Amino acid sequence: MFPLLSSTQYYRPQHLGHHQFVNDPELDPDLVQMATSGHRFRFPMRHGRFVWECVVKQLLFPFRLIWYIFVRARYAAIGAGKGPYEIPGEHSRLLGVLEIVFLLAMAGLMTAAAYAANPRLLVLVPAAIEVGLISFYTSLPERFFHKTIIRPVVPTHWMSLSRLTYWNLLFTILAWVNHFTGAPTGIYFFVLWMVPLGTTFSFFMILRQVVQHENANQDRIGNTRIFHVGAFFRFAVFPLGMDYHLPHHLFPMIPHYRLRRLHALLMENETYRHEASVAEGYFLHRNTQPTVLDLLACGSAEPEVVSSEW
Repeated sequence: MFPLLSSTQYYRPQHLGHHQFVNDPELDPDLVQMATSGHRFRFPMRHGRFVWECVVKQLLFPFRLIWYIFVRARYAAIGAGKGPYEIPGEHSRLLGVLEIVFLLAMAGLMTAAAYAANPRLLVLVPAAIEVGLISFYTSLPERFFHKTIIRPVVPTHWMSLSRLTYWNLLFTILAWVNHFTGAPTGIYFFVLWMVPLGTTFSFFMILRQVVQHENANQDRIGNTRIFHVGAFFRFAVFPLGMDYHLPHHLFPMIPHYRLRRLHALLMENETYRHEASVAEGYFLHRNTQPTVLDLLACGSAEPEVVSSEW
């Protein structure tokens, strides 16, 4: 998950906390993260306000999208966010700042080495960077790293070193490709990966995170929903089984490609069939079922929307 400014090691306790304390505003890491990035809203939410807050406002002020991915990276990349399993300690807040400095320095040095057109520099510079990273992270005391009561698979300092080693290797490859082809690989990477990561990726993540749990309760069946949406929304907003979020929360060990089948089996259960919340379409109706926005507006005395073709 390094390309997404994340890591499985830190995302795992965050997501476990989300499952254990789902929809708890104080303990659910997803809700805390959304509040930190300024993406917690008051519910019920009328349709027009949803479009303004979650669509128009995000596109008009893209800094909000960049801030979202930055906050997400603090949680999922270095484990710096507030979580239910965090061990209070003397961990340094400067570590995250140092990682940003390291990344910018690596990018700058490798860009300079690439444009110097000196193959020797393309070998020596990344090697020197890696030696510096190894020396720094292996000598840093454990108290500087964020810890949780969940024992990590990989020691935290090695995980941090692995993450920065990945970026060092990536910048090195980009520099060598630039050297041999003359292509502006750094610009390509920034425009085709980093810009979408901080804009469209964040935008679609927000469109999913807001609707999966907001205006829902903490009941076992009522804390999230199933989303029957069109092909575009399945691809961009609800990929990898995210549209069957209720079965995922009931049985987290089931792989994403089996969630649809799991939902069909659960529909044979009377309690599930009557209590499961199902949305048909995101903005417009596909049939008589409520849309995603209808479910978010429940309780707001908003007039019923007339069914139309999605």
